Amino acid sequence: PNTVLPTSTDYLVYAGGRTSYVYNSISGVLYGFGANSEGQLGVGDNNTKATPVILPFNNLKKISPNETHTLLLNNDGSVYATGLNSLGQL
Repeated sequence: PNTVLPTSTDYLVYAGGRTSYVYNSISGVLYGFGANSEGQLGVGDNNTKATPVILPFNNLKKISPNETHTLLLNNDGSVYATGLNSLGQL
């Protein structure tokens, strides 16, 4: 479901490649929007998101979005990867 970001100054912004853009709020809620042709937003489909959607990740320490994939480091040290995996790279 689409959602609009709340008004706040408590956001960190991450931009990746030319195709995906992700907001990570300090509250731990992760929002994403932009191109998603390879599933790089991790929402279970390959549809472009014109408006921010809540992503299924939280408690993140770092985010590394790229053109066809996104890497996410959780505060507990676990790593998540979403997106293109045609050669088993994820």
